[in-house]
Amino acid sequence: MTKIKYDLDEGVLVLNREEVNLPYPVVQALDFNGIVMARVEPEIYEIFNCNIFAVDGKGKIKWQIEESPHGTEVDKPYTSISIMENKLIAGNWNGVDYVVDIKDGSIRTQSFNK
Repeated sequence: MTKIKYDLDEGVLVLNREEVNLPYPVVQALDFNGIVMARVEPEIYEIFNCNIFAVDGKGKIKWQIEESPHGTEVDKPYTSISIMENKLIAGNWNGVDYVVDIKDGSIRTQSFNK
């Protein structure tokens, strides 16, 4: 699979010199199997728990991650994305790491960290 070249410019994801329109500033991005995973961070006091997007090489949003079913707080955004053993892992504010299905953004529990 071809790696996608992208840049982060002051919170804006740029693919092929075109800005990708996401609802909040991008704070982390990585290429996973030819798809750019972008984690956005909302404004303080705004609740936005589905804060990871998959963007294809043409800048089209393919999916938005599923909300974590764990935790009692209303505000429980994802705080990290990484690749481990060829799996996309999303770490969550509630102390749970999830394996993310690259096809649709659904999640399954990987581990509890708290």
